[in-house]
Amino acid sequence: MSTTLHCHRVSNRTLQAKGILKAIEQAYRPDCPMFTLKFDNGSQILILADYRHVEYWLEHDDHFTKEMRNTRTSSALGRIQFGQSLTFAQDGEEWRQLRTLAMPTVNPKHPGLMQANQEAAQWLSECFSDIPVIDDAWSLCLEWATRCVLAPYLGHQTSVDTAIALIRHHQEVFFHLVQQAEHHDKAALYLDPRVHAFRTEIAQILDAALCHPDRDESTLLGQLAKHLDIEHNPAQKAFLTDFLMGNLLGSVDNPASTLLWCLIHLARNPEVIAQIRQESHNMAHRGWSIQRSPVTIAAIKECLRLSPVQPLVERCTSRNIILDGVTIAKGTHVLFCSWLIHRDPQCWPLPLEFDIERFMQRQRLNPAKYFPFGVGPRICAGMSLTLHQLVMCLLTLCRDHDWSLSETVTPLQLRPEFKLNLRPRGPISLHTTTDKTGQFQEEYS
Repeated sequence: MSTTLHCHRVSNRTLQAKGILKAIEQAYRPDCPMFTLKFDNGSQILILADYRHVEYWLEHDDHFTKEMRNTRTSSALGRIQFGQSLTFAQDGEEWRQLRTLAMPTVNPKHPGLMQANQEAAQWLSECFSDIPVIDDAWSLCLEWATRCVLAPYLGHQTSVDTAIALIRHHQEVFFHLVQQAEHHDKAALYLDPRVHAFRTEIAQILDAALCHPDRDESTLLGQLAKHLDIEHNPAQKAFLTDFLMGNLLGSVDNPASTLLWCLIHLARNPEVIAQIRQESHNMAHRGWSIQRSPVTIAAIKECLRLSPVQPLVERCTSRNIILDGVTIAKGTHVLFCSWLIHRDPQCWPLPLEFDIERFMQRQRLNPAKYFPFGVGPRICAGMSLTLHQLVMCLLTLCRDHDWSLSETVTPLQLRPEFKLNLRPRGPISLHTTTDKTGQFQEEYS
């Protein structure tokens, strides 16, 4: 392995036309998996694309941190948009406290989340029955993910349409911040009118849910409001807004994108749909259980290997470190690249082939070679919830349906593009057919 750190220039034109992942692929060399990208604005970022880099991170977690001061980082921009939500919490005590508070909100065994998960899967199955040609699968995936968490979080006072509009607004504001960060400092970004309008919107939605006369105290909003004693401590409402709405939106984007990639990969591998259908039928008289879903879990994991919705994990070095014989200065902006590591033939034989058998063996995965949900203490808190949602959804869909990519879908539309997360570049159209060869008893064991 070379100890020379090479630098690859990436023009704005290339970045806009091909995206960051293509730029990384073009700069990558197997003999030098650590390299720098330099952009037209003068900023640089270090790409770490070998599993041994991740092993170093696992062994030295305190050598890397989330950077909240540099507005060139997504963490800093997320903090401006959402304040004290778990994803954008400061390392240390703030993050530990927020994670403790967040865990009940992502517990897949929470009764409200279990019911919403089941109902969302059934809703999507009915859409597949009613719509033989789905013109934009992303819209359905987004609504499915919203339905999985909206009622358990806020109750039934907030409509699905309102929540989806908020999610789309969040994405627009984030990309607006990315552009503004080129020209304005952090203080100016906090005062940006579009940021203010977005934060006003989420506060109004939360206020409406809090003040509704039929508010359900069993929702996560009701439980957190009681825990924080909002009635006697109104100053805590701002924190509640940041925390709950940040976590709500974070619980929609990634599951929706993951489901979309699952639909794409399974459309290309119809024999796996048939295997999942058989697994679903086998549960008919035993009840639903994620432990009895090895085929479905393996299919989801293989989809996440080929299409990790977070293909780049952003950190900043907290001290000078030596990696691959190269000294990396404190404050260096780095990206750990699951996109390349998940496709590395040293880690995965025939890495570009879709093969669920990789995950059918009962053996622990090396977290340095497979990390679709992140790595270390700050691994995604909602990982288990997302897996439960996807398993239920695919078991329900595959039980009754087959689907295929429309002949109008082009390779360009399927090309992965990383923005907030990994999504296809263009709209994905599906043809659906119904296969009612058995029934699925929708209950939890």
